[in-house]
Amino acid sequence: MREELQMRCDEFLAKREMASKSFAWYNSYLHPVCAGILLDKPEVTKEEIEQCKKLLEKSTGMFSELRGTVFPTIVSHLAVSEDPEVFLEQVLRVYKMLKNVAVPSSYLSLVALIIATFADEDRYEKVIFKAKDIYDRMKHEHPFLTSGEDGPFAAMLALDAKTPEVLIQESERCFKFLKGNFSSRNAVQGLSFIMAMGEGDSLEKCRRFMDIYTTFKMRGYKFGADYFLSVMGAVSLLPFDINELVDDVIAVTEYLEGKPGFGALSASKKDRMTHATVIVSKEYLSKCVGQVVDVPMFSATIAGVTTAIIMQTATTIVMTT
Repeated sequence: MREELQMRCDEFLAKREMASKSFAWYNSYLHPVCAGILLDKPEVTKEEIEQCKKLLEKSTGMFSELRGTVFPTIVSHLAVSEDPEVFLEQVLRVYKMLKNVAVPSSYLSLVALIIATFADEDRYEKVIFKAKDIYDRMKHEHPFLTSGEDGPFAAMLALDAKTPEVLIQESERCFKFLKGNFSSRNAVQGLSFIMAMGEGDSLEKCRRFMDIYTTFKMRGYKFGADYFLSVMGAVSLLPFDINELVDDVIAVTEYLEGKPGFGALSASKKDRMTHATVIVSKEYLSKCVGQVVDVPMFSATIAGVTTAIIMQTATTIVMTT
């Protein structure tokens, strides 16, 4: 493994340990999710996290959605922000606006988090109404596949400069190309939304994704037809060599195995691959600064997908334990 990538792995593991102590009463599945967010501020301390916990608790009611399963994720975002108080005000403002517009989502707080993180304040209203428009178009195209869980996807698409019509047309082209390769239409729909955010020909983007999928499979790392398709779909849009990408994700996956929180009893091979992909994406994004790459948009895509999809899975785990 490359030295700089191992350093990022070690930093991720340190952040996971920090998250496990700060959010000890929350499902352990959330700890590496928070670690991925905390990577954005290497110098963040446990004390800063504790201050952000108190800030969020002080600013919301006991039964607020923001105090539920999403609490560790929101606190982590606050901790890496330049000004936690200002950022929380922005999240709460967007959250209130979303409720007034009635954007359908089972994860309204996540939608608010995505928009507040990646949209300028003067664009909040425009992005929210665009997200509502996109969701309605999703529902029209796939009434049985689309549900409130697709709200975070609508929010991420709304951040894109392309019009709702163009984004949905692009996602439909990707959906038709990809649906024959995987058993879960829901997973393919989520993947298609992500692919629609990338630049270039839709078929070329999909072929690149399938090349990555096939390369992993040949190496004994077949990933299932679930949320991981969207995570890998986001990374596939980054302009890096496929073999290098696969080598790095596998190297990190193997490095994580056996580490605290990633043993056989704590995390599956797919879980380790998911977090390995997040680590690799952070490393790749650091290389993209100054290049002809929309780093903020790629950051939004990867952070949003990882947070929204893994949070959905974590919520299911919490409900069944």
